[in-house]
Amino acid sequence: MKVLRGFVFLSAIFTTPIQAEVITLLDVKINEISVYDDYQDGVVFLGLSKAIGTCNVGAYLNPNLPPEVFNRLYALSISSATTKQNLKIQLYDDRTVDGRCEIDAIRAFY
Repeated sequence: MKVLRGFVFLSAIFTTPIQAEVITLLDVKINEISVYDDYQDGVVFLGLSKAIGTCNVGAYLNPNLPPEVFNRLYALSISSATTKQNLKIQLYDDRTVDGRCEIDAIRAFY
């Protein structure tokens, strides 16, 4: 019986999926926007006024998102950068490109 319990316990440990963490940055400003047509399918890189953990260079918008989602995130990024708006940005810490994490959400404070 002890062997069966040990097997069940180890099975639970090794089959439990690891969830990505969403990192939240507060009072952030976008200080740079770079768009590439030939790199990562047209990725949009955002330089941020704060960095954290695996997102030490900034953030990026995934061009493979559904167009309506990408367009909303891109529009808010552009307007926030030009008005130097304070933002709350949520980033996926497991989706990185060159030290930048993929943006999950952007919230502007007016």
